[in-house]
Amino acid sequence: MPAFACAMFALGTVRAEAKPRFRTGANGAGGELRSHELQQSLFKVSRIKLTEFPPVPSAELSSVHLPLPSSSPRRRILPKVPPAEVRPPALASSGQAARELALQPTAFTPYDRYLGTVRTVIANLPERDADMLVACSLMREGRSFRYVATDPYRAVPPQVTEARRSGDCKAKALWLYEQLGDPRALYVIGKLERRSKTSHAWVYWRAEDRWWILDPTDRADPVAADSVASSRYVPYYSFGKGGAFRHRATSLLLAGASPTATAPVATMRTHPVQRTKIRSGKRKRG
Repeated sequence: MPAFACAMFALGTVRAEAKPRFRTGANGAGGELRSHELQQSLFKVSRIKLTEFPPVPSAELSSVHLPLPSSSPRRRILPKVPPAEVRPPALASSGQAARELALQPTAFTPYDRYLGTVRTVIANLPERDADMLVACSLMREGRSFRYVATDPYRAVPPQVTEARRSGDCKAKALWLYEQLGDPRALYVIGKLERRSKTSHAWVYWRAEDRWWILDPTDRADPVAADSVASSRYVPYYSFGKGGAFRHRATSLLLAGASPTATAPVATMRTHPVQRTKIRSGKRKRG
């Protein structure tokens, strides 16, 4: 048999086997598949499916955790942080000082060229909780420092003053200002007496709804600013966290003197605290 004929015969045989087998009735018409054969075929198919996909117990389904989608945000639990202590702002206190002490902000003072140390201390002021007991203790300690004048215009750094346990009014006032650590305090340059030929330095500090004069050079205790005579503790300029300010008394200076005419601050020979005697042509301290 030729090869082509053999191939056609085999193809016909396969197609004949693939067709479902029908039963032939008595009249030669094609019949249907028997019902029990159809049921057996469906049963086999169902058994195959059950074998390929076994059922999963409900307990295992409940323990399955599906991963969250990548787009869903995750909630982070942050630790509780205690609220920071709220301290009075320096600028607000400067406004209060301007109203109560009749201050006026200024961009120039005759002492600007000598205030390098003062501005450094103000800028790096370590804030502390000061009360009247602390202020009195600091006043007594500063008062115990020996009075020694060095530069008539520039203040000695507070660390040097504390190490030497000595200084002039500028050094003592600046040391007290730093130890007090209150941003509402003011470093003041003025006159201890209105007729004094030299300037003086002290600290203005507000406590118990009043302004207090802290002068460790001349006093061992605070004195209320509203209780002193108008001829004593005459302020010219104040310096603090809020900037530089001038007082009412500076109007007389500006009217009668040039900006370069600056009185020295607490010189050795003219400071009112010093007592001098002239014996045998020599000046000695009393």
